[in-house]
Amino acid sequence: MTMVRLRRAFTLLEVVVAAALFGLATTALLATVSHFTEALARVTNAPADDAEIRFVMSVILRQPSAAAVRGGGSCALPDGGRVRWSVDLTETATPDLQRLEVSLWKDERTGPRLIRVKRLAYRPQWSEPVARAEKIRRLKDAAVPMNGGEP
Repeated sequence: MTMVRLRRAFTLLEVVVAAALFGLATTALLATVSHFTEALARVTNAPADDAEIRFVMSVILRQPSAAAVRGGGSCALPDGGRVRWSVDLTETATPDLQRLEVSLWKDERTGPRLIRVKRLAYRPQWSEPVARAEKIRRLKDAAVPMNGGEP
């Protein structure tokens, strides 16, 4: 007589595989939720950040010299908050066009929050006169005459 065994429980291997699949699914779900909440926070803060960035950029662009810009500074925001800023200023190949990499530290209740912005600014007063003249001379030398005459 043959005995027929009825299976009433899962094997250890089946339990381990199910736990591993559950762990992978949970990890994927948590990563998705995390990315969603970060994106939501960026979208929620974007309008306020844009207004603050525009305000601080107007303060930076009113600086009289490149040295004053490179020194950084701080200012009061229209809403009463404070922001500190620093700028990494580099010249481009175009005369008087400056590349600004601005770091803003906004004081908030939870601590300072860093915002980074990259912009281009046309500011002749920030250019070094000798370097500016050299760039203009190189551009004139490289110019192609339109009518076969002098550029």
